[in-house]
Amino acid sequence: MTQATAPVDPDPRFLEFLEKSHAIAGEKVAAAIPREYMQPSVWRGFAGFAVSLSLYVAAIVGMAVLDRWYLVPPLVVVILMQRWFVKGLVDTEK
Repeated sequence: MTQATAPVDPDPRFLEFLEKSHAIAGEKVAAAIPREYMQPSVWRGFAGFAVSLSLYVAAIVGMAVLDRWYLVPPLVVVILMQRWFVKGLVDTEK
């Protein structure tokens, strides 16, 4: 019977990631994000809404057309996530 072994030495990429994480620990990460991404944009909002709506409709159509039982749970997850996201968008506008 084979025995599971845990890695002894961490991968160099993981060590590099840890070093970079510790280097920015006290920094303001929000300052690294460009200002134009922080400003609300009507067109970006409409684009996000259109993507969410299209995913929502596609999942509903997928459930109606496809009769594969193994596709139902992922499609239900997509539908619920999109409803939650769109509901959040609409609720924040009030």
